[in-house]
Amino acid sequence: MIAQQQQANAQQVAQHTEAITAITQRLEQFDTRLEETRRLVAKNSSNIAQLTVKKDRNAELIAELRTAQRENATQIEALAEASRTQLAGIIGNGRRSDRIEQQAS
Repeated sequence: MIAQQQQANAQQVAQHTEAITAITQRLEQFDTRLEETRRLVAKNSSNIAQLTVKKDRNAELIAELRTAQRENATQIEALAEASRTQLAGIIGNGRRSDRIEQQAS
């Protein structure tokens, strides 16, 4: 009877040992996956930070381009006005020249 009990106990110990081994293996796999996840999260955080810096820089560049575009538009408008003024002067000079020629003839 004692021998049977000892044998049953030994079988239970063996079963428990197998269960503990299986749980230990699963925990090791979990730890490995957890570490991989932590690495991925750190990499993603780094990538997000880099993209945020790039986004901010791009926003600054866009603002600079818009300012330059407005300045160019102002300069183009001033140039167009100067060209119109010069053209009006040229036309006026041409008309004066025509009148002078008509008066001379």
